[in-house]
Amino acid sequence: MLRCRFFLYRKKTKNKLACVQAFAELGLCIIKKKSSKVKQTLKQNAIKLSFFAIIKQITKKIMEQIKVWVASLASFIVLDFIYFSAFASKFTQKQLGPLLKLDAEGKMQFNYFAGLLVYALMAFAIVLFVLPKTNGLSPIKSGLWAAALGIIMFGLYELTNFSFIKGWSLPYVFTDIVWGAVAFFLTTLIVKMVFKI
Repeated sequence: MLRCRFFLYRKKTKNKLACVQAFAELGLCIIKKKSSKVKQTLKQNAIKLSFFAIIKQITKKIMEQIKVWVASLASFIVLDFIYFSAFASKFTQKQLGPLLKLDAEGKMQFNYFAGLLVYALMAFAIVLFVLPKTNGLSPIKSGLWAAALGIIMFGLYELTNFSFIKGWSLPYVFTDIVWGAVAFFLTTLIVKMVFKI
C-alpha cells in the first residue's frame, strides 16, 4: 500500500525533491516495521556513509591546502631567484662578504637543503597565518597582511643577526626586511589570484 502511494505520488508531481522525500518517508515506514537487528544494521550503514562523506570532505580540504602550499613554495623560490639574480647577489657579497661561504671563484655557495626548508616554512606561514586571516579580503589587502608578516619574520632574523654577529651590515638588514615584505606580498597576491580564495 505504501509503495502504491509512493508511485502514485511520483506520477502526480515532477518535482524531484518531493519524490525523494516520499521515498524517504517510505523507507522510514519500512524501517519501523522491521526488526531491531535490521534497524541497527541500517543505522550502522548510515553512520558509515556519513563517516566516509566526512573523510572525503577533509581529504578534499587537505588537498586544496597542499596545492596552495606548493604554489606558495614555488612562488617564493621563483621570486627569490629573480631577486638574487638581478640585485641581491652582488649586494649581499658587498655587505656581508667575510661572513659568506664562497667557492674558489669567489661566488656564494648556497646550502640548497636549508634554503628549501626556509621556503617551505615561509609557504606554511602563508597557508597557516595569512590566508585564514584574510579570507574574503581582496588580493591587495591580503597581500598587505602578508607583507606585515614578512616584515616580522625577516625582521626577527635580520635584527637577531645584527645584534649577535660582528660585521652584520645595517643596510643589509633594512634591505632584506623590505624584500621580506615584498616577497610575502607578491606570493600572497599570486596565490589569491590563482586559486580565487
